[in-house]
Amino acid sequence: MRRPLTVGKVVLENVVKRYGNVEVVKDLNLTINQGEFLTLLGPSGCGKTTTLMMIAGFEFPSAGRIRIDGADVTDKPPFLRNVNTVFQNYALFPHMKVADNVAFGLRTRRTPKSEIPERVRHALSLVQMEEYGGRWPRQLSGGQQQRVALARALVLQPEVLLLDEPLGALDLKLRKEMQVELKHLHRKLGTTFLFVTHDQEEALTMSDRIVVMNGGRIEQIGPSAEIYDRPKTRFVAEFIGETNMLKARVLERNGSGTLVEAAGVRLPLLGAAVPPGDRVLLSVRPERVRVTTDPSQQAVLARVTDRIYVGSGVKIIANAPDGTTLTASGMPGTPLADCMPGEPVRLTWDAEAVVPLPEAGEGAA
Repeated sequence: MRRPLTVGKVVLENVVKRYGNVEVVKDLNLTINQGEFLTLLGPSGCGKTTTLMMIAGFEFPSAGRIRIDGADVTDKPPFLRNVNTVFQNYALFPHMKVADNVAFGLRTRRTPKSEIPERVRHALSLVQMEEYGGRWPRQLSGGQQQRVALARALVLQPEVLLLDEPLGALDLKLRKEMQVELKHLHRKLGTTFLFVTHDQEEALTMSDRIVVMNGGRIEQIGPSAEIYDRPKTRFVAEFIGETNMLKARVLERNGSGTLVEAAGVRLPLLGAAVPPGDRVLLSVRPERVRVTTDPSQQAVLARVTDRIYVGSGVKIIANAPDGTTLTASGMPGTPLADCMPGEPVRLTWDAEAVVPLPEAGEGAA
């Protein structure tokens, strides 16, 4: 059944993309709001770049409609859509200086010559490259070339800026700096940004909302904190950051919650409408797991197999007698950080740190 169209800056309605007999995007419904920083996140082959390319006009849907500002652009070429795209490989013209690269789109659109120098200057100033207009692309670092590519897109004043893994070719330090600058630029301009990445940390850092894709479908949409703290499927829980996944059996339900058995102990579970006897998966983030020495506190008995120093803290990996492996992370100076391989530990967490998921992983319990 076709879903009703929702008003938004960009709307995809029942969009399908096939290559031969293979569906790479499957019945996609998505609304991108005015001025939003929305990120399409997922592994390679999940359909995120294909979705961006259909919005850009470089690919056309096999079925469904795409609307920008209410206008149907499904079959329109890129130059008839008020969007612009920044790619991972920069795509700068090596035979043109920086200012000419930025001005290229303006000249193609027959912008009055008198307007071009000021618009180029303004676009370069937005990305802090105003002094580099006379240089050749080969004289720039990778980060500087990416800034020029951004300026070239912004100079056309697009309603929607599409960014296809634009930071993927940069080293880690520069990538983190550019994440901050892109977010600042978004706030300054108020332009709608659609960002594609497979980097979970990048998505969590920059986005107003994240669309997690898998196998051509949307697994979950929501703000960064919701996606991380309350995943709805096993795929989301395991793809976004790191998590412990415990197999559990529901023992009983009462007015305050649910009692389950996992890793050989009985644990309370909040807000899960699961009948006794059913099996569920429990997702618990490593930073929510802690070491306890309180014998009255319910805890998983385990033995440390590895201790890993990760710069900002310490991570331990421990095995429970039933074979369950648990990962916990903490700051230096905490009891967890003092644990050494071979030592027994008692691991615990707060009930609200647990996200119950169906055993098959289709959705949150």
